[in-house]
Formats: sequence, structure tokens, C-alpha cells
Amino acid sequence: MKKEMTVDAVLENLHPVQQFLEPFLLECRFPLKDRLDVEMAVEEGFLHIDRYAYAPEQGQAVIAAETDGTGITVTFTDSGKPFDSLSKPDPDVKTPWQDRQVGGLGIYMVKQTMDHVSYERREGQNVLCFRKAVK
Repeated sequence: MKKEMTVDAVLENLHPVQQFLEPFLLECRFPLKDRLDVEMAVEEGFLHIDRYAYAPEQGQAVIAAETDGTGITVTFTDSGKPFDSLSKPDPDVKTPWQDRQVGGLGIYMVKQTMDHVSYERREGQNVLCFRKAVK
């Protein structure tokens, strides 16, 4: 199964994006922990477009999902400013939270929980992709 949707990249559209991905997660029959990991990664990917690609303006995001039952691949594409969140240094998670710099923890969690995460700037667009396999 493969589908895509285009939405305005605003916080209010996070829930419709999550609903769009629901059939893919069901088809994969992920254990609850893996399903929550994918949902967290989707939230993080979508919010990065809203916060960084277009801010302070607004733009659209294309969310593509694909599964063959063995896992899910989700790709976010936007035409906003270049922003490679994967190139940022990982936060020092051993430092007490109150002493850490703000930012970076969400994408760090995505990198830790997904089997594959990639970013590229392609034809003037940001393309963030991740894959989670059924274990």
C-alpha cells in the first residue's frame, strides 16, 4: 500500500496526518512500543516543517507512506528553507535535563528508534525519510 497527502504545515493538521497513517500502522501490526515510536517520529517530522521550513510564513507538506506489511516508510517533503535537522549534533543525554541546551532531543529520539532516517535537499525541497521494520 502506498499513499500520500498534502496539507498545510501547521500544528492543527498534525492530527489529520496521524489519522492518515493509521491504516499503515495497522497493516504492519506493530507492537505498541514500535507504533508509539512511529507516531513520535511522524509528529517530530511534521513539526519540524511547521517550525523551521516555513516560519514565520506558512507552506505545505507532502506526507507519503508506504508499507508491504513488513514495515513502514514515511517521507516528508516541503519547499521551505533548507533545514537538515539530522546534521545537528546529538544532545548530551547524560547531562541533567535542566543543564542542557533546548532543542535536538526529539530528532535524537527519532534517530534512536527508527531503523533508517535520512535527509536530502532535492530539487529545491527538503526530503526527510524514515523507516521502521516490524520486529
